[in-house]
Amino acid sequence: MKWFKRIVIGLIIFLVLVIGAILLLPVLFKEDIYQAFKDEINNNVNAKVDFGEFGISIWRSFPYLSFTVSDIKVEGLEEFENITLAQIGTFDLNVDIMSIIKGDQINVKSIGVNDATINVLVLPGGKANYDIVEASEEQEEESEETNFNLSLENYYFKRVNLNYENRQVDLYLNLKNFNHEGEGDFTQDVVDLVTKTSCEGITYHDMGVDYMKEVEFYSDCSLNLDLLKSKYTFRDNTFKFNDFELNLDGWVGLNEMADIETDVTLATKSTSFKSLLSLIPSMYTRDFNNIQVGGNFTFASEFQGVYTDSKVPKFKIRLDVPDANFKYPDLESSVEQITVDLDIHNNTGDLDSTVINLNRLYANIATNPIDVRLITRTPFSDPYIVADIKSQLNLASLKDVIPLEDDEDYVGSLTADIQCSGSMSSLENEDYEAFDARGKLILLGFEYEMEGYPTTLIEKAYMDFHPTGINVSTLKGKFGASDFAVKGDIENYLPYFLADSQLLVGHLDLQSNFFDLDPFLEEDTAQIIENEPINTEDYKIPGDLRFTFNATIAKMNYEGLEMKNANGILVIEDQKLLFENAKMEMLDGKVLANGVYDTKDRNLPFIDFYFKIDKFDLPKTYHEFATVQTFAPIVENSSGQYTTEFSIQTSMTDSLDVDYKTLNGVGRLLTHNINVQNSGVLGQLADKLNVASFKEVNLNNTEILFKIINGRLELNPFEIKSGESTAMISGWNSFDESLEYNLDITVPTSELGGMAAGLTAMMGSFSGVAPKEIKAGVQITGTISDPKINVSIKDMVSDLQSDIKDKAKEELDKAKAEAERRAKEELDKAKAEAEARIKEQAEKIRAEAKKQADRIKKEGKSLADRTRKEGYAAADKLVSDAKNPLAKVAAKEAAKKLKAETDKKAQKIENEANNRADLVLKQAEDQITKLK
Repeated sequence: MKWFKRIVIGLIIFLVLVIGAILLLPVLFKEDIYQAFKDEINNNVNAKVDFGEFGISIWRSFPYLSFTVSDIKVEGLEEFENITLAQIGTFDLNVDIMSIIKGDQINVKSIGVNDATINVLVLPGGKANYDIVEASEEQEEESEETNFNLSLENYYFKRVNLNYENRQVDLYLNLKNFNHEGEGDFTQDVVDLVTKTSCEGITYHDMGVDYMKEVEFYSDCSLNLDLLKSKYTFRDNTFKFNDFELNLDGWVGLNEMADIETDVTLATKSTSFKSLLSLIPSMYTRDFNNIQVGGNFTFASEFQGVYTDSKVPKFKIRLDVPDANFKYPDLESSVEQITVDLDIHNNTGDLDSTVINLNRLYANIATNPIDVRLITRTPFSDPYIVADIKSQLNLASLKDVIPLEDDEDYVGSLTADIQCSGSMSSLENEDYEAFDARGKLILLGFEYEMEGYPTTLIEKAYMDFHPTGINVSTLKGKFGASDFAVKGDIENYLPYFLADSQLLVGHLDLQSNFFDLDPFLEEDTAQIIENEPINTEDYKIPGDLRFTFNATIAKMNYEGLEMKNANGILVIEDQKLLFENAKMEMLDGKVLANGVYDTKDRNLPFIDFYFKIDKFDLPKTYHEFATVQTFAPIVENSSGQYTTEFSIQTSMTDSLDVDYKTLNGVGRLLTHNINVQNSGVLGQLADKLNVASFKEVNLNNTEILFKIINGRLELNPFEIKSGESTAMISGWNSFDESLEYNLDITVPTSELGGMAAGLTAMMGSFSGVAPKEIKAGVQITGTISDPKINVSIKDMVSDLQSDIKDKAKEELDKAKAEAERRAKEELDKAKAEAEARIKEQAEKIRAEAKKQADRIKKEGKSLADRTRKEGYAAADKLVSDAKNPLAKVAAKEAAKKLKAETDKKAQKIENEANNRADLVLKQAEDQITKLK
């Protein structure tokens, strides 16, 4: 029996070792597993991933293996650098250790995430920061079958904050303190899944509309999942948005054609009108529980049918508020007679057969009625709209019914009476008689105040609506310190609001006595994600606008810079802002600008401008414009004026500053009594040459031609004078402060001092006469803040030696030159007499030719003027003979074409006459050439 005893003891020892290994392996190999896990993730994702503590244990949840990772951080790369995609406090996984050993089915008890912040960003081009998984090099066409199974009992997300921003479609979603958990046995073919969800606040913005703002959410759901039949049944499901509670019943599934089938009803449990009010963000505040509310409402909806590429389930949605009211206890007035009668239905499954019928939306706000009716049919193929809006509202009464912020106030009155009925196709076909649109909108004494924003005042606004557009007869008011008066027409407003891909067209006159640009150009520093670059989409010009503003502004301000007598044409079109002949007075001078701010097909805005500036003050220019400080710091201590004209092209950075690397341009500058002194570069140059006059330079009527290439300012050679000294300057400097300039300097000997003067005297003793002036070459390199100046003395010595040789040669050639001079005098005298005779004859030929050419041009112009007069008269007669408006329109168009043809014909007559005149002059010059 000893052998049996030994076997038993051996088995016990073996089991102890196995169990011990199971318990100790996670501890012994923890670091190796951690590093392998981290390397595997970083090798397979296009992001920077890091972890904190990493734990594996079976003690904490025996017999389950507990796997925990804390402080997980995922950061983006490239354009998403410094943007954190995810930051997770802990990730927990509990799995049955024996199922791992067996391997046929992995039994997961629970999997969950705690304390997470997720930042999802989709760029305008569609690239998303969550797309971080590296694509595998090889994709197997068919996956092999496997017996691997995974069961899950419980999953959860606790304390999760989500920021989702999609700039491609202007969508933003924020979930604040989101919690969700679910339980179910997913090993079964039919699963009973029980979930609970809560969220402290949901904010949802889509295409410029705020649908939700800090909405509280709670749901308690029980679902039956038939995984074999792909049918999912809802049982006893409650959804709660603020105080608005919904019950969901029915089922959703996939049929044999993989189409979605549904039979679902969604209705309210509570019918108190107060629960419906809770969905309005401005109403659902800490005072919401104290609101006195009367009335009930009903809401019910059902969806039944199949969802395919061409069909939707039939549905009915009904909201009915028969007679409700509410009043805040601390306010004077109430909102009475609230009535909502809304019916939305689709009886065929064709989405275009949807009918939206808002039979009535009515409210009496502190005795101010608002009454709206709206019907829409065939909303996708050819929207048919019937609308009636009436309102007589004293805006000051809002504070008597709704609590406003302490710094928020409204003043004024709004009168609206607008009706329209008809189909979109009538507007598209310009059949305005078939589309009835009329009404008026009047706003008087409107004033809005809110902290952080200038006060907005609309003194009066009168707008008349008709099928073809809106006539703005008067729009006068103030925005902060700015005043404005606008009038004109807005066209195509109905197609713009009712259909896609339509242009809103406007022709408006804008006048202002004073306009402050600062409030419009302040940056919004609030960012959704910390350290995120400015969203340049916010600065793009809309592509669906075509507006022309004829602006006249007496005075403007921009960051303390005063501009006067501004006028010109501003055009918004094709995602561009165009400036046409924009003129203004500023910096003691005048400026004319033509150009474009272009945001079409570009990630960053692009500008292309031409400027013509007349006598700007130079020191004021330096202090107001960073570009001048960048490229011409030498003029910091200067006086005088300048005139310039130049063109520039550049892209903007993501902070909407000039991108100097892309800055290109060309221009010319003319100086007017400019004095530059106390410049670091000029001071060093004066010290190097020991010439005091270079410490101060005067420039008057000096023309400087320049060009800018990728942020590098290049100057064509130009001459400056300082005292009796001159310098020819050429070279360049760049936005990065680097520079390279060459100066060819000529200095009178009398102005030299020190070693240079001694050298001059010595060379003068060799030649017998000291030179009157010395030439030197100067090269300036380095940077604007730290220039390096090199003066070439070699050139000075070479010039002096050349003077000595020239002196000797001069004496030897003196006698020879005198003899040649006398002979040349006789020859020149005979030649001059012959040239005088030829000149006299040539002048006669030119005079006769000019007389003949002038006569030809005069006859041509006379004939052209007569042709224009007759053609214009015929065109005007077409218009005057037209008897009705339609005929008038056709006649005007025909007259316009006739005048254009007349101008073309008259111009041709003038051109032919001018050509004949030019030929007479050319023949005369040919005759003169033969005389010579």
